Amino acid sequence: MDTQKPAYIQTEEQNSQERAAVLQKVLIGHLGVQDAFVREGKDEQGKTTFFASIVPSAEAAFPVLQLLRLRKLDAFSQLQTTELPNGMVIAEHNQFETESLYKEIFEKRVYARHDIRLPDSACIVDVGANIGLGSLFFSQHCKNPSIYAFEPGPSIYALLKMNVSLYGLNAQIFNYALSKESGTRMFTAYTFCSPMSGFFSDAEEGKAVIKDMLVAEYLQGQEDDFVPTEMIEQMLVAALTNEQIPCRMETLSYVIEEQGLEVIDLLKLDAEKSELDILEGIKEEHWPKIKQIVMEVHGSEAFLQEIVQLLEQHEYALIIGKDPIFKRSGLYELYAYQRGTSAERAGKSLEESQPASSYRWSSAARLIKDIRAMADIQSLTDPSTLEIMVVEQLPGQQNGSVDQDSLSL
Repeated sequence: MDTQKPAYIQTEEQNSQERAAVLQKVLIGHLGVQDAFVREGKDEQGKTTFFASIVPSAEAAFPVLQLLRLRKLDAFSQLQTTELPNGMVIAEHNQFETESLYKEIFEKRVYARHDIRLPDSACIVDVGANIGLGSLFFSQHCKNPSIYAFEPGPSIYALLKMNVSLYGLNAQIFNYALSKESGTRMFTAYTFCSPMSGFFSDAEEGKAVIKDMLVAEYLQGQEDDFVPTEMIEQMLVAALTNEQIPCRMETLSYVIEEQGLEVIDLLKLDAEKSELDILEGIKEEHWPKIKQIVMEVHGSEAFLQEIVQLLEQHEYALIIGKDPIFKRSGLYELYAYQRGTSAERAGKSLEESQPASSYRWSSAARLIKDIRAMADIQSLTDPSTLEIMVVEQLPGQQNGSVDQDSLSL
């Protein structure tokens, strides 16, 4: 029996294959694409459509590729991700916390104020790393930093681990807390407001800080200063839900000795009233290694003065400020610089620094959007007839061929 297809069908299929081949070549030529496969088919409405599978470039779009890999691991498969306003995709605990941390770190640039400087290959110790936005910020403003990040909360630590992996940071992360001595202590973990978690969490003080944050968030874009008190109080009840977790503690000097740190270019502290405990855990011989300190101080004016006295005893110059948002609560911003080293301070001031990412694309959505906008793509087909799926690798690729059935969208 003759199974050869009619000539006109062969011609149509050949034209279809040629168009798909040209599109495929254009896609592979895109900076953000490592490999691609394109076939023509019908969508659910029967409309002729090109179906493209692309493998993101490991150089230009590493976070996009890495997210595909991490999603295959049980530890990361169910974690919630979001795209930040700057295009970075991260794992998050919840939207409120992410927005608050992003504004503080990337928009207000709290860690870049008052001439904080980072030389190339700086050593940064990030205490109270939370989900890692501070570490990501430092990696954008410093070339090849070595980061040591600490987050005691188990669920938040998983998010930190994913975000560090997503961007390939040269970072070591530790699921324990720093204090003035080694041991174990009960850690208060706030379910819906993780940045308030800590060893010395005071319900009333925590409530004041969170209330300031909620009120500031509500008033954004409002024409008056009216605040719905009952609604804010209901949100506070949810935000203050917490659990007690046994937590390992070590001293910063333990870390310095264990990791063999010769210098700490920046010590960042955000440890919910544990700041003094952490500083008291530094041996005298290790203080000269610490060149700069940026910290949030949670507590009273008297508590702040204890920290000031300790730092001044160790020859640090200080700058202290307070965010107007937290005018009703004890939350201060402190910047400390080792005296006598101003002439030796290396690196560009972060106040003048512009973010520089190693990757042009961190978001699959932005990568696909840029591909659709390519002039060559638009000249070949209506972008609405091009369906793009991002994959870790093309099925069957290891055998030198592509499994077309596996690429159905």
